[in-house]
Amino acid sequence: RLQEKVKEGNLDPREQLVALEAQRKDYPNGIPQCGTDALRFALCSHKIQGEDISLSLSQVLGCRHFCNKMWQTLRFTLGVLNDNTTPVRTLEETTPLNSMERWICSRLYSTIVQCEQAFEAYELHIVTSALYSFWVHNLCDVYM
Repeated sequence: RLQEKVKEGNLDPREQLVALEAQRKDYPNGIPQCGTDALRFALCSHKIQGEDISLSLSQVLGCRHFCNKMWQTLRFTLGVLNDNTTPVRTLEETTPLNSMERWICSRLYSTIVQCEQAFEAYELHIVTSALYSFWVHNLCDVYM
């Protein structure tokens, strides 16, 4: 379909051949599906200083892997919780039971503060970085 899009366009026939060859070289198996969540996360992770974004496919694929990691973490957690139907309490009502729980709550609180400040300043790249760092390095690598 990528090749068809180039052929349907209004490129000069010589430019069309160059574009088709570049597509074959850059995407021999086509562009892998990444999903809208991965694309949105990748777009938000850019520090926008001008009008253009240099978005790479490898970055979107990395965001797809991150979205998959979030999904797998939640599936694992729901499996561990099983049929536990204890209602979720508010953050103020939650009391960490041990040092590890206190630690992860402190990391979560720090991430929330960082995200709130970045949202207020419209710096979405800081929000995505903080969320990624918390999820991967604190929640999954240490706490889980």
